Amino acid sequence: MAERSENDLKIFGENLRNIRTSKKLSTEKLANIAELELVQINRIELGKTNPKLSTIYALARALEISPAELFKMKD
Repeated sequence: MAERSENDLKIFGENLRNIRTSKKLSTEKLANIAELELVQINRIELGKTNPKLSTIYALARALEISPAELFKMKD
């Protein structure tokens, strides 16, 4: 179960990075817009931390997407 959880965090982080870069935002700019710490964005993108729900919503608002977009899993 822990392995699945770690993989999910990596996928979430990859989704965040892909969406952020498609919108041509740096991690610094995203952190500023979402009012989050830069280190927090970096750790999420690397799959090193499990973000709180409030963080997920802040990221989605900053990226102008639905929070569900961050959870799209690969088949």
